[in-house]
Amino acid sequence: MAFCGTVEADLSYLNSERRRLVMAWHQVRHVLGRVMMVTACVVLGVCGIGIGASAVLVHQAVRELPELPTVQAASLVQDVVFTDRDGTFVTSRRAATGDANRIVVPFASFPQHLTDAVVASEDARFWEHHGIDPIGIARAMVRVILHGDRQGGSTIPQQLLKLTTLGGRLPLIRKVQELLLVQQFDEQQGKAALLELYLNAVYLGHGNAGVEAAARDLFGVGAADLSVAESALLVGMIPAPSATSPFCNADLARAAQHRVLQRMVVTNALTASEADAVQRTSIRMRLADDREDPVVVASAVDGALAIMEHAPGDRVALTVDLPLQRAATFALADRLERYAQRRGEYAGPWFSIPGMEIERWREALKALRATVRSWHPQDPLVYDLRWLREGDGPDGLCRFGGSILRRALPNERASGIIFAREAYGALVDLGDIVGVLVPGAVAWTKQPLDAVAPIGAVVEVQLPEHFAVHGGEVLVQLVPRPLVEGAVLAVDPRDGAIRAAVGGYAFAHGAFNHVVRARRPIGSAVKPFIYAAALAAGTFNPLAPVRDVPVSYVDPWSATLWKPGNWYAGYKGEMLAVEALARSVNTVAVQTIFSTGVTATARFMEALHPVQQIPHAPGIALGAVEWTPLVLAGAYLPFARGGSTVPVRWVEQVQRGGQTFVRPSAPAQPLLDAWFAGTMDWMLRQTVQDPAGTGHALDALGLSIRAKTGTTNDAHDAWTVAYTPELLVVAWVGYDHPQSLRSRAGDESSVTLALPIVRDVFAAARARSMLQDTKEPTLDTPTPKEFAAVDAPRSFRDVFKEDE
Repeated sequence: MAFCGTVEADLSYLNSERRRLVMAWHQVRHVLGRVMMVTACVVLGVCGIGIGASAVLVHQAVRELPELPTVQAASLVQDVVFTDRDGTFVTSRRAATGDANRIVVPFASFPQHLTDAVVASEDARFWEHHGIDPIGIARAMVRVILHGDRQGGSTIPQQLLKLTTLGGRLPLIRKVQELLLVQQFDEQQGKAALLELYLNAVYLGHGNAGVEAAARDLFGVGAADLSVAESALLVGMIPAPSATSPFCNADLARAAQHRVLQRMVVTNALTASEADAVQRTSIRMRLADDREDPVVVASAVDGALAIMEHAPGDRVALTVDLPLQRAATFALADRLERYAQRRGEYAGPWFSIPGMEIERWREALKALRATVRSWHPQDPLVYDLRWLREGDGPDGLCRFGGSILRRALPNERASGIIFAREAYGALVDLGDIVGVLVPGAVAWTKQPLDAVAPIGAVVEVQLPEHFAVHGGEVLVQLVPRPLVEGAVLAVDPRDGAIRAAVGGYAFAHGAFNHVVRARRPIGSAVKPFIYAAALAAGTFNPLAPVRDVPVSYVDPWSATLWKPGNWYAGYKGEMLAVEALARSVNTVAVQTIFSTGVTATARFMEALHPVQQIPHAPGIALGAVEWTPLVLAGAYLPFARGGSTVPVRWVEQVQRGGQTFVRPSAPAQPLLDAWFAGTMDWMLRQTVQDPAGTGHALDALGLSIRAKTGTTNDAHDAWTVAYTPELLVVAWVGYDHPQSLRSRAGDESSVTLALPIVRDVFAAARARSMLQDTKEPTLDTPTPKEFAAVDAPRSFRDVFKEDE
């Protein structure tokens, strides 16, 4: 004790100076006890610094001593968490770039064996000491002297001070400040709050901070559902998260887990036999097929983020129905891939690996596969490399954990590396399976196998219905990667809630969301508005005869001759007006807009959905109006709602700072007279019921669907809008750089491209029991009415009082 006594004598002046500063700052309320002084001596002595340097160090630490904040778990920076409308976890987003993933949960969510494990491993006398543990310090000192081990001297409160308050300071100054603050910190927080804060704050590797985020990422469960084996594994990672990652170094991770279990035996949290049994327990790591595919949820989350300001820690309940969202995502991808095959279109591999790197990639992936299997016997494993790029590896592929592995299942997909070519085909390293791509599997591309699947290409394939359990070669099919894009939106007309939104093929977070951003001509999907405007003007009767005959007009804006034609060859002569809508006859739509008035029709559409100005030109009769799928859905809502409308919405409620903010649907706004809306509802039903109607393929579902298709000039865009009282669905297909959708298999239109997507979404909604039996609409006496006589907003009536 001679050394320590000398320090006490030489620091007498500094002690008084320290007291003056501490009292002035109101930061330390108790004089350091003997334990703290002994600890300070040990720390400084171990570091081997001189007495004078020690004095300067302590003086500097006191001068820079921060105020002790009231730190709570809820104040930690954490992810924005998204759920679907039923509360099912969808995904989370980091609060800011560079932050770790963190989801804060209360102390009650942590199972007893988890808190036992962390106390046994990190601070065995946690429940007895008051922030500082002299016995632990002495034990650490012995380890330093005997083994050179500098780990293990800090208590949980000391670690928390480093994590929350003292991070970034010089180590020696931080240690002194820990000693000055830790007792007050321990008393201020209380033991349960300290553990809650610690288990939510501690970094656990793979970009995860806190047990909840780590448990979800590694095992696919929340902290409350952790097993003893999983808890011990996570706690074992605390001292060195990267080195003891179960994906990157299974041996070190297992040794750390064993250490935690043995400490639990010492603290009587487990018996020796229980610890041995836990050590032998397998752990199922979370794989790609245990996670929600990023493609499924990204569009809906991006849509919500675009219209709301989010704060770290928000819990956002989306309006989407997750099963329907999955179905819509699959429907869009499936139909776009079929189209790509018909067209012979392939965007190429996901990425390519240089020849010299191929074997390193394969070995790294093989090692990851073996590591995952070492924790739990698995079915055959294959790769999911869609979201990787050449720059991601091969060194450090383990950091992606199980997210790049999935179970090999019949008829499911996998991705892998083309690593060799044999006479019979290209060999794909898919994991436990070697895929064989024969020339016939890529014949639809009209390219040779060498061009489609070169060595080093990372491609996605579909597995066969039957294959060997492990090893061997199996024939696989190349999955198309379309260049064409699309979007799907499903809205509940009753309250405007978005039930599904898919912004593109393989849509990833932050990409171009076609649902909300793709402004494209809507083609014949505009015709219901043309006829509705005519109804409002009193110039249209759905049962009146009209003539599909050649027409020509002199465009008053350009003084050129305009001869609009039909999407089909020739003309069909006389028919009823409702048949003209059902069969999407262009000539009748053009005649109708001239009978109503071009300007009056444009103003009607602007009032119906005042998002942007409508061109006051005859071309709007054939769809020369650029709307996004989101805008088009909103414009059709009055037809589905009997004349009124509501804003579409992405979010049900937000929980922030312990408060819940519910976002109810806005009050309905009347737009159309009920007679107009009912008449249009009946006419749109005929589009599906009429065997010659463009929406007739939807009738087989038996849901009394109303619909309208739309294909623009030269088939650059394909649209379908369909609805029942419970669901309105919009689908769009087209290229980001517009070009014709016609394929070598023949003409393409909304009937072959967009309508099948809508049909698939309605079939999924019916399977979900989201749709009820719908009463067939009836046509009220179709005598044209004067617009000014109906109960409609004055802005609508004024449209028809102005001369053109």
